[in-house]
Amino acid sequence: VLIALVIVAGQVLSRMVARPLKQLEDSMEAIAGGRLNKLDIRSGDREIVSLTVAFNHVMHELDLRQRHLVRSEKLASLGTLLSGVAHELNNPLSNISTSCQILIEESGECDPEFQRELLSQIDEQTLRARNIVRTLLDFARDRDFKAETLLLAPLIEETLSFIKGQIPAQIAVRRELPDHLTVAADKQRLQQAFLNLIKNAIEALEGAGEVVIRAAR
Repeated sequence: VLIALVIVAGQVLSRMVARPLKQLEDSMEAIAGGRLNKLDIRSGDREIVSLTVAFNHVMHELDLRQRHLVRSEKLASLGTLLSGVAHELNNPLSNISTSCQILIEESGECDPEFQRELLSQIDEQTLRARNIVRTLLDFARDRDFKAETLLLAPLIEETLSFIKGQIPAQIAVRRELPDHLTVAADKQRLQQAFLNLIKNAIEALEGAGEVVIRAAR
């Protein structure tokens, strides 16, 4: 009878304590591996329930703080982008304005072939300005993480175009990037990382030097 009672008591303790603790351990490993974002432990033990609630509260607070930190960093990067985009937009807008001025001044006297060339330039520069604005909006938009295959060289070129106006004349930026090299990443977040790295490298040179961007498989 005593042995039977011990066995029954062991099974009850295992069901109430040992199994939930093992489940808790497995769930924490899953959270550490990024496969879960909260604990869901079913147990009648009050302490384990309290531990689960407390742990989930901590996870929620950490997630909020991380989102706030990411957003703050993104806003800082967005400020850098805005000044770069203002400079980058100035060129196509100047070209459009010049072409329009010529067309207005020579209205009725302009050679048809030259007129078509000016209109083609206006269309080309308008498309260029539209792409610059679209890229900025895509960077600023809040969206879920989305990994995709990206060509690295064009991504770096696009990032450099945002800060072209902030690079001193005495600093050269050299690219050594294979055209075919790709990475699987979220474009917005990877571009933000590149933006910060390149900007920090330029600032570290204190006005003169060379920044080398190199990548290889």
